[in-house]
Amino acid sequence: MVELFDRQGNSHPCRVLLDNCSQSNYITERMASRLNLRRQSVDITVTGLNLASSNITESVGAIFRSRFNRFAKRIDFLDVPYITGTLPSIPLKRDLIKIPSNIRLADPEFYKPANVDALFGIQLFYKLLCSRDQLEIQGQKAVLQKTQIGWIIAGEVSLNRSKSSMTMCHLIMKPMQNDATDSELTRFWALEQVPSNQFLSPEEQACESHFSENVKRNDELTFFQCNSKVIPCFGIQVFEKPIY
Repeated sequence: MVELFDRQGNSHPCRVLLDNCSQSNYITERMASRLNLRRQSVDITVTGLNLASSNITESVGAIFRSRFNRFAKRIDFLDVPYITGTLPSIPLKRDLIKIPSNIRLADPEFYKPANVDALFGIQLFYKLLCSRDQLEIQGQKAVLQKTQIGWIIAGEVSLNRSKSSMTMCHLIMKPMQNDATDSELTRFWALEQVPSNQFLSPEEQACESHFSENVKRNDELTFFQCNSKVIPCFGIQVFEKPIY
């Protein structure tokens, strides 16, 4: 949880997902409308798992602040209808996750499924981490990680029940503009493509017509000349004997 500021300078609680695989920051249309943020037109295609793509047409800028210290920053968001489903996807048993009493969690209600209002990507992800402050959670594979916005729980949480049938992946890639590699590949395939229409010079058309009229193929798949004449065709002679 962080505080996001609207255009009048008022703060609003915002539930944020940290994602070091995302190349951009995102905010839901609902949250952007609540903050009355000024929208700007963009034309960006983002791609995720299995190359599923979405076209984004608006972006906004906003200031966020930590609930625990003075860390604040203005960042740009891409405006999207939804970021993901509710997280966690199922309720977690809070008593199974032993959190030391002196730890101040960024989201004290992390165990309750709830909507995600914004996503911080790679541009901000590592700037938020306090790299030397990490604690193991007793009986869990997940760890406690200190960040500028409070302690977060990262990793797998054991549920003492059958595995959930729902899994989420938040990999998001934004194609670079004027991507040289993509341009070269497109050009390569354009050059390699066989044209659907074949254009022949007058000389080539004459040779092809002569071949069609004077050369046949027998049952043994051998080419032979139909008449006894030897006819020059622009430097090429067709002989009476079989051509293999």
